[in-house]
Amino acid sequence: MENASKFLLMAGGILIALLVISALVLMFNQIGDYEKGKSNTEKVSQVADFNKEFMVFTYDNIQGTDIISLANKIVNFNSKSGMQNSINYDKKIKLILNFGNKNKSGSFAYKLGGNPVIFTKDDPYIIENSSGFLQLISKYMEYDNKFSIKVMNRLSANYDSIASGEKTIEQITGKDIPITLSEIEKYREYSEFKGSTFKNTKIEYDGEQIKEMDFEFVK
Repeated sequence: MENASKFLLMAGGILIALLVISALVLMFNQIGDYEKGKSNTEKVSQVADFNKEFMVFTYDNIQGTDIISLANKIVNFNSKSGMQNSINYDKKIKLILNFGNKNKSGSFAYKLGGNPVIFTKDDPYIIENSSGFLQLISKYMEYDNKFSIKVMNRLSANYDSIASGEKTIEQITGKDIPITLSEIEKYREYSEFKGSTFKNTKIEYDGEQIKEMDFEFVK
């Protein structure tokens, strides 16, 4: 009887030990699942916050100045690589800007008047880096700093008078600015672009991250 009692006590002890071990294993598994779920939630949240930085440009129609800001933001993102938090910088973003086809008069649909002198191609502009579209307008962006927006707007508004010989650049600005008539015409188009309206037509994702944003001219 005494041996049987000892055996039962040992068996009971082993059973209790097994139950404790099982409980610990279950607890660790639950902790692991919780941490994994927490990590996935944080990842989703980080990617969602990242996408919001670009999505703010899609909620309403935006102007050309916003297009420039978005283009610079995309170029800045594309210049990086690797992983940061949950954002994969190796997944590049593309901005596609469509000005529309030429209308019956031969001028572009986007142009408020006259023929285009900067944005002269029919195909959409694909913006991924600082070349191409941004390179086209970089000179006219520099003019804003070099001569001031106020002076450039005066020259743009008086382009026709300058072209006809009715007025000179010095008469309009009060000083002799080293800029050609052709550059004033191009700046005028750049200025019109900044005030033009564009709408978002498509967004594509690579997994959860934005990979392409399409916009087209409205007016």
